[in-house]
Amino acid sequence: MSAWQLIAFVPAALLMALTPGPSNLLAFANAATRGWGAAVVGVFGRLAAYGLLIAGVAFGLGALLAASAGLAAAIKWAGVAYLLWLAWKIWSAPVEGALAEAQARAKRLSGRGVLARREFLTGIANPKALVLFTAFLPQFVQPDAPAGFASQLLALGAVYLLCELAAAATWAGAGAALGAGGMSRARRRAVNRLSGGLLAAAAALLARAGRAA
Repeated sequence: MSAWQLIAFVPAALLMALTPGPSNLLAFANAATRGWGAAVVGVFGRLAAYGLLIAGVAFGLGALLAASAGLAAAIKWAGVAYLLWLAWKIWSAPVEGALAEAQARAKRLSGRGVLARREFLTGIANPKALVLFTAFLPQFVQPDAPAGFASQLLALGAVYLLCELAAAATWAGAGAALGAGGMSRARRRAVNRLSGGLLAAAAALLARAGRAA
C-alpha cells in the first residue's frame, strides 16, 4: 500500500467509522453503563465481525450477495430483527439496583464477553457494513499495483479496522463521560431509553432501506 493511498484513505475511513450507527450507539450505551474500558473490550467483537466481512468481500462474498436477492434480503431482515431485540433489551434493562440479587444478575448479563458478543452480532447482522466494504474499500484499490485486488483490499481493511477502533473508542468516551457523574436510577433509565430508542430507529431505517442497504 502506497503512502498516497493511505493519505487519501485514512481521513475518509475515519469519517465513515465515526458515523452514528447501531454499533457506535451500542458502544456509547455500553460505556455509559459499564465504563470506557469494558465498552472498548466489547468493540473487539465488532472488529472480529468486520474482519470476517472484509475477508469475505476480498474473496467474492460481495459478488455472491449481488447475485442472490434472497440471501441479501435474509441478512437484512435478520439484522432488523436483532437490532429490535437488542433495542428492547436495553430499553427494558432493570434500573432499580436495590436488591443484591438484581445487581449480581445485571453484572453477569453485562459482562465483557456479553458486550463483545453483542458487538459481534450487531456488526455481522448489519448489511450496511457489508455495503461499506463492497462499495467503499474498492474505490481505493489501485488496479495497476503489483499487489492483487484481494491483497490490497485486505490491507485497506486492516487499516479501516484501526480507524473503526479509534472511532468506537471516541463514542465510548462520550458514553463514559455521560455516566461519569454516577448512574442514578433516573439517569440509568434515561440512558437505557435513549440508547434503546436510537437502536430501534436504526432498525426502522434499515427495514425501509432498499436492497442496497
